[in-house]
Amino acid sequence: MMISNIIRKSALKLFICLGVPLSLFSSSFVGAQSADVYPLKTALVYNFAKFTQWPETAVSSVVNICYFSELYKPSMERLAGKKISKSLVLVKQVKNIDEVDQCQLLYIDKSQREKLNRLFLKVKGKPILTVSDISGFYGEGGMIEITVKDNRLRFLINLFPVNESDMVLSSQMLKLAVEVKR
Repeated sequence: MMISNIIRKSALKLFICLGVPLSLFSSSFVGAQSADVYPLKTALVYNFAKFTQWPETAVSSVVNICYFSELYKPSMERLAGKKISKSLVLVKQVKNIDEVDQCQLLYIDKSQREKLNRLFLKVKGKPILTVSDISGFYGEGGMIEITVKDNRLRFLINLFPVNESDMVLSSQMLKLAVEVKR
């Protein structure tokens, strides 16, 4: 039990370190999506999954992390085979909204903005953690929005859809969020 807490604290420290200045990766991040930012967002996605508790019926021996955009494929594929607690991470690129039922975490990038309303209807009340870099995502009903603040990746959390889906986010993760909507 004590070792598990030490590992979680170490993972949390890594999570905190992900607030790495984007200027280290791109001289002009704001306004342009540098290819260097995809692995950083993917690392955040993985850490969000690590600090989320799903209902027992939603996660078995596998955690499915899903995404839409081909641009994220190289960085997302690096997550395949990793572990979250005792569950193996599987990664799947989804092509349409009907495929999201098999996901425990769904990353929705900016290119999928036009699908948001249909996605929200599809995942409403289901234990699927929704994460996006779409501006205003958490205000529109998404769970976690990745944003840039002071040239660093940060995140905003909307607890209403999280609670509605019977998931629990770690209190440490809530403390790290720029804003938490309750």
